[in-house]
Amino acid sequence: MSNWDGKSRISNDTYRKNFDSIFKNNNKKKEETMSEVELLKKQIQEEVKEKYNLYKRIKELNEEIEELKKEKHDS
Repeated sequence: MSNWDGKSRISNDTYRKNFDSIFKNNNKKKEETMSEVELLKKQIQEEVKEKYNLYKRIKELNEEIEELKKEKHDS
């Protein structure tokens, strides 16, 4: 029989390897996830900016159409 009390975990190489893969790499995963989140935020910002530029262009084009309609109606 061993001195293991059945409550604490046996600390062997497999246990250490699994522990490290679960807990120590977790910080790397968090950093990677955070950098991915930041990248997505930047992409969203750029897309929102592009969207508003398109809205602005649509408004300009609609105003042009209205002016042309008025000119056509007046002549």
